[in-house]
Amino acid sequence: MMRLTLSSRVRSRARTTTALVPLALVGAACGDVREFDCAAIATAYASGCSDHLAITADTSACGVLRDRQGATRLAASIARAARVCESAGAESSAASAERSSQEVCDQIFVCVADPDGLSALTGGARVTGTPTVKGQRYAFDAPAAWAWLGTKGSGSPGDFAVLFHHAGHPWFFRLDDLALRADTHPFVVDALRPIKLESVVDNLELTTGTVLIAAFAVDGVFDVTATTADGGNGQAIDVRIQGDFASP
Repeated sequence: MMRLTLSSRVRSRARTTTALVPLALVGAACGDVREFDCAAIATAYASGCSDHLAITADTSACGVLRDRQGATRLAASIARAARVCESAGAESSAASAERSSQEVCDQIFVCVADPDGLSALTGGARVTGTPTVKGQRYAFDAPAAWAWLGTKGSGSPGDFAVLFHHAGHPWFFRLDDLALRADTHPFVVDALRPIKLESVVDNLELTTGTVLIAAFAVDGVFDVTATTADGGNGQAIDVRIQGDFASP
């Protein structure tokens, strides 16, 4: 069993403390089936990924993915997500784990993003923009973001999501059903499929706005800009995501 030491951060209004938690995460791959310990992954996530937990605390998709490996219709999507789960627990020394704890948290977050797996994935997307959250304006420029397409139960590509870091904290952006709407652009956001921007600061769901698509391919380049505002609450999303699903 491989072992990893994560840095566990406990956040409060007054202070932040750090403690080292040794965790056994993942075993070796066995052929085309990835072997990973979802209970240990969930423990690692809960113990060492407090800012990610502010976005989502649900790790149940890990077990679903592990048990559905080899499913004919979703085999490729599930295998893509399972590889990320396995990578999160790759063997490392305590020293290297200290430097990569943020990366491990990101990988666990991506691994459990969709119980039907990932139709596309890259770790080299770029996020730029100037959103306003709770009246504060942010200037994003994140050059090494995770971007992916979830998978619908039918096996077709679904939601477009991005995990990136700004000022030391993870941020999560999502557009529901982008793969289905990409041919109709620009398109207008609605209450059923809002633009989402989430972090430890706040979780925004804005239901009015426009999405511009300069390029989009499930197996290639994407260039997506989402713009929306809620003037009454001092919230606004102005975010551009660029990348290439053909690049790891």
